[in-house]
Amino acid sequence: MNGERAPNEMDHAAGGSGRRGEWGRELAEWCTSVSAVTLAVCLLLAWGASVAAPLLKTAGGGSLDWLPGAGGYLAVVLLLALLVHKTRRFPEHRVVGGLIALSAGIKLWLAVRSAIFPLHADQELFHRYVRDMADSRLNPDILRVLSAFYDYPVWAGRVLPIHYLIRLAAGPGDVFWTRLLNVGISSAMLAIVYGFSRRLLPEGKRRWAVFLMMALPFQTMVVTDYSHHLLSSFYFLAGLWCAWELVFRSPRAMPRLGLSLGAGVCLLLMMWQRGTHWIALGTWLALLAWAGLSGTGLRRWAGLAVHVVGIPLLVSLPLARGYDAWLERQDAFRLNSVLPAFMARGWCPESGGEYCGRYEQLDRATPPGEKTAAMLRLVGSQIRYNSKTVCLWFPAMKTAKLFLVGYASNFEESLAAAGSDALPAARGMRRAAAPLFLGLALWGCLALARRPGRHPEWLPVVLAPLVTWGAYVFFGETSPRYSIFCQPFLALLGALGIEAAAARPPGSPGQAVSWKTVAARAGVAPGIIAVCLALLVGLLGTMPAHRFYGDLSQGWTVSGGGRIGPGSLRPFEAVLDMDAGQTSAGAEWSGNGPARVSGRLSFYLLNMSEEARALTLTVAVDGQERMNLPLADVALPRRIEAAGPFSRGILRLELRSPEALPQAAWVSIGYAGMDPGRTVK
Repeated sequence: MNGERAPNEMDHAAGGSGRRGEWGRELAEWCTSVSAVTLAVCLLLAWGASVAAPLLKTAGGGSLDWLPGAGGYLAVVLLLALLVHKTRRFPEHRVVGGLIALSAGIKLWLAVRSAIFPLHADQELFHRYVRDMADSRLNPDILRVLSAFYDYPVWAGRVLPIHYLIRLAAGPGDVFWTRLLNVGISSAMLAIVYGFSRRLLPEGKRRWAVFLMMALPFQTMVVTDYSHHLLSSFYFLAGLWCAWELVFRSPRAMPRLGLSLGAGVCLLLMMWQRGTHWIALGTWLALLAWAGLSGTGLRRWAGLAVHVVGIPLLVSLPLARGYDAWLERQDAFRLNSVLPAFMARGWCPESGGEYCGRYEQLDRATPPGEKTAAMLRLVGSQIRYNSKTVCLWFPAMKTAKLFLVGYASNFEESLAAAGSDALPAARGMRRAAAPLFLGLALWGCLALARRPGRHPEWLPVVLAPLVTWGAYVFFGETSPRYSIFCQPFLALLGALGIEAAAARPPGSPGQAVSWKTVAARAGVAPGIIAVCLALLVGLLGTMPAHRFYGDLSQGWTVSGGGRIGPGSLRPFEAVLDMDAGQTSAGAEWSGNGPARVSGRLSFYLLNMSEEARALTLTVAVDGQERMNLPLADVALPRRIEAAGPFSRGILRLELRSPEALPQAAWVSIGYAGMDPGRTVK
């Protein structure tokens, strides 16, 4: 055999395993690079919006009273940055400790001063939940009263445990003590950011992550909030810290168990805060997928799956489900479908993907067992009828809005409600900070995209904002408020951008990817999204029209003194007008359903003029009268149904008055169509 050992099956297996491991590592690096450049595209959109928004407001005649605040902020931040740069000869942990102490002092002063501003809007409503639930010691009768509010399932969950315990301990002073706790939570987040930077950045550059985070005005002003956002972002950040340590540090058995339990507690608290746990789980699962691709052995990967996802779910699910089931038993009104409604409101073009009052009305008026189907039908109808708007312009607009750090601040709303002279300065600080912060984070993303092999531990820092982006842009409402979940990670990327700008990265490990390749990879995620949306539009286009809400902008025939006009949200709403001097006004809608269907024809009575309260609404289908509804005491919105089967499905509405109408009246209707049912041949 010439002294050579013949290859055997073990050699082939080892070689195959090695090739698979190398292929997996290359794929993992490619995924890291694509993720980083995708986030860079998102931040570029937000950066452009942060620059354009003040310019457009000024060009439109807006006041320039915010400029002194912007100039003062820039001067202070640049001076502080120079001082931080000069502290290179001091131990970095002491510099960071000083920054955190300085930040805490400013926040403490602001928390004390903010006591002069009363709670308003959602903060006031949330405080009522905390007060009533804590003062009654979770009395079921009180909860049933609170369930008359639309957001009962959401607010009642967020009360536990922090706000509830503070109210029990502090009584009427709970708002002040909550703000003091916010100072501690915010400072702890700075400490966790420093912990991440110790793992990810070279010594001397770590302080910049903490500096960028504390220099963001929103991170200071948020301590005045009486809401869930700060706590949710803290749980999210702490949970990802536990997952990061498990994947990249490989701790021993007891520390590993402790990290898993810590992640489980964070997951439980996020479940009570509503929604954030889905983003956390998505990030953790993506991190596990990356670990599998990067060559982690099957045995270790299985152990990671148990500790990163399995144990946290075992810790959190029983308690979360138990509390939610108890809350549901006290829900006497069942007004809110929660996640389906949150997703539907995010697909409303008229609201810009933010909260939509009309969609809340529809959710309220729909029977509990049909809410989910109705909300999903809304999303499908928007994609079917407004596909260009919601599939082309909408994703870019919502992306820019989500990452507009510092915008939609509760603190600014409080200043506006109080008529404070400090409002222009607060606006100026926000408008000056956003482009700087986003620009540095953008540069850090590009640096990471060029050298993914050099920075594998950075993947969770990129994944967290990306999963947040995917969740809020495509599956929920979008608001700059939600950028709070991304800000710690963007601060870390900004520090990486400072490092990349300050020194040329070493050539090893991993050679830099060319800018041409980075540009090509920037089109991967948008391309995949475009293909998915195109397929979705095509699929919905092939479905029967009666599966969607009808197009009320067409198909009408009027009679008498009636007129049909467009509604507020097109094409799903219409307004039936009745002229003065008439005793009746009618209109027929032919719809766009099949010739014969079973099930029900339904629509919503949305609004009416005061004059319409004296009228009666007659509803007929295919010439058969189904309902006479006096409008005097009708609570709006009102869902109206007529049972099938129908031969043609022609809906006729008629407004009737016992005498000639002294003034014109109108009634707004919308969201008409056949409820899903089988087609009868």
